[in-house]
Amino acid sequence: MGYVLTKEDPGGRIYALITPTRLIDYTLDIDTASVFQDKNEAEDLRKRATKKLRGFQTVDLKKVQMKAAEEAVPAAEADKAEDMQNCQRRNFSVSERSAVYTKTEGRCAICGKFVPYTEFTVDHIVPLAKGGSNDISNLQCACGVCNRIKQDILPEELMEKLVEIVLFQVPKKQNKKYRKILKKACRKHKS
Repeated sequence: MGYVLTKEDPGGRIYALITPTRLIDYTLDIDTASVFQDKNEAEDLRKRATKKLRGFQTVDLKKVQMKAAEEAVPAAEADKAEDMQNCQRRNFSVSERSAVYTKTEGRCAICGKFVPYTEFTVDHIVPLAKGGSNDISNLQCACGVCNRIKQDILPEELMEKLVEIVLFQVPKKQNKKYRKILKKACRKHKS
């Protein structure tokens, strides 16, 4: 007998997951959800973390597993068919977002800086407007600034544009500070 903390979400049923470092995260997979042996233990956590677990309910694990087994196959097939059919922008589930974040180890795939989980954006490597898909292999973690800069252009086009901007701006007389920044960056990457 066990209990899980769960709530309904547009992307599916979300479960609470306690990480090894005792942080609260979310998962769509019932098998990776944290299981509480006692209902009171789950309720205590829910009451202590009211913001993080807003809308979550304590539910008997066996009931959830039976319901999840009944719904899993048709729901997954419907979501995949709908996604393949229209390739439209959509909200990603908690588990999809976690997978994208983990893929780049929490670093922006464009600038390389660390991005806190609560602040990262999901970027389409090949934009939907250019025939990209919502498949996890076409998604990457990006900071908000880089995602806004990239918008709907391909990675190669982005790099060409950035180089073009730097080459145009650096020689200008009033942009001495850009030359210093560029020299410093070049020295840093040589070592």
